[in-house]
Amino acid sequence: MAFSWLMVGAALWAATSALEELPLSDSMRVLLAKIQYLSINTVPPLWFLGALRFGNPERWLTNGIRALVWSVPCLTLVLAWTNESHHLIWTGLTVVQSLNGDLNPIFGHGPMFYVAVSWHYVLVFGGAILNIRSTKSLPILYRAQAAACVGVAILPVFANAAYVAGVVPWPGFDLTPVAFGLVGVGAAWSMFRLRLFELGPIARDTLVESMTDGVLVVDPRGRVVDFNARALTLLSIPAQRLANSLLGKPIQELLAEAGVDPPAEPLSPKGFDFRSRSDRPLHLDVQVVPVPRAGADPVGYLLVLRDVTAQRTAEAALVEANLRLHEHLREIEALQAELKEQALRDVLTGLFNRRQFEDVLRRELAEAEAANTPVAIVLLDLDLFKSINDTYGHLTGDALLRQVGRLLTFLCPEGATCCRYGGEEFVLILPRADAASALKFVEQLRKTFRATPFAAGSEQVALTLSGGIASYPEHAAAIDALIERADRALYDAKQLGRDRVVLATPSPSGLPSASAPSAVCA
Repeated sequence: MAFSWLMVGAALWAATSALEELPLSDSMRVLLAKIQYLSINTVPPLWFLGALRFGNPERWLTNGIRALVWSVPCLTLVLAWTNESHHLIWTGLTVVQSLNGDLNPIFGHGPMFYVAVSWHYVLVFGGAILNIRSTKSLPILYRAQAAACVGVAILPVFANAAYVAGVVPWPGFDLTPVAFGLVGVGAAWSMFRLRLFELGPIARDTLVESMTDGVLVVDPRGRVVDFNARALTLLSIPAQRLANSLLGKPIQELLAEAGVDPPAEPLSPKGFDFRSRSDRPLHLDVQVVPVPRAGADPVGYLLVLRDVTAQRTAEAALVEANLRLHEHLREIEALQAELKEQALRDVLTGLFNRRQFEDVLRRELAEAEAANTPVAIVLLDLDLFKSINDTYGHLTGDALLRQVGRLLTFLCPEGATCCRYGGEEFVLILPRADAASALKFVEQLRKTFRATPFAAGSEQVALTLSGGIASYPEHAAAIDALIERADRALYDAKQLGRDRVVLATPSPSGLPSASAPSAVCA
């Protein structure tokens, strides 16, 4: 905005200077001079304020500074329009003849004129110094911008100094408007060739070269306008290449140059996280920080790049370690379950062992008591199995026991529990089975067992079994008593000649007893 008004003022200055070359009356020349003072007292303050804003956008542009800058130009303008009453600006107007015969008007200057000229020179040189100072901390592109501004701004100063000193080729001819024309040409070249105002300058003071985090600065349209050295290191982009080819380009192109898949909205306040596509492991966390401007949209954005490669690597290692730990825990749990199962199983036959039989029977009796249903247990013993071991050996005997276990498991009804009680003895738990139904099932089991040939090495042998049955609550209510009744019934079966099933019966007094079996199946 300051540059636009500066050029308007320069154009007005040049136009009034051109009109002064026409044959005009003295009163008209004085009027043109007063109009000309509108531009003369506008251009230097605008130049200084523009330079101040370029290098220090928020720190120095206060209302007090603005008032100081405009104080002398405003006073000079008032004195110029009221010069007839005090002659502090012009003391008079004379027309002299130049060497080529042209008549040129020359104003005699009063004391306030030199005060105003001195103040204008202070503003112009002050703006130049500010631009030179700002150039030292700017990247390559801004250095070219500031150098162009300083270079073209010096020309009007020397042209005006020559006019005031009277060392111009023609008396009274002011070269200052011509110099401002060159200023316009230089400014246009800076604007369109170097993108002087297109890139929206952002103060370099907001960037700290010593930061451990990388910083990229972009304008509101997402184009890169600045960076620090750490950003180049993190993105593995040569500094010269970045400054010459990517500065002023969209942030997506810079990220693509670094081998990164850019996000759809890289300027989102949420920021983003990315990983380089290259072989070099690189994880960067990007925080997007708007650069505020009072009462307006952000003047740009800071992209703070933080290398979190070590953190992400540690997190990945931790996740992998956790996965391995969970896998080991699952293996341990499986082993524990296997060990628990093995503790409940007979090693030889794979059937439940005696300890598990007692636990299952205790649970079944509790459920039967609660539901008022019967439970039967059956003790089975292989007849004359010692002779098998003596004849064929213990290895063959063990193989026969495994065959017996598989057959019992196959023949047991659903819900029944088959266990190895010890040696060649087995025990069955038949839930919801009374004495009669248990006797019927076990008798059929005995017949099937007798009719089944068993492999003893290369030979086949026939096996028979004896069984004793006791039922809850008919024969006993307690576990030990129920087992004792079934064991006594099994003993009776053996005494009666083996290969038979005996059912325990209550004693005449009403107490359960297996001493006189009433049901024998053979």
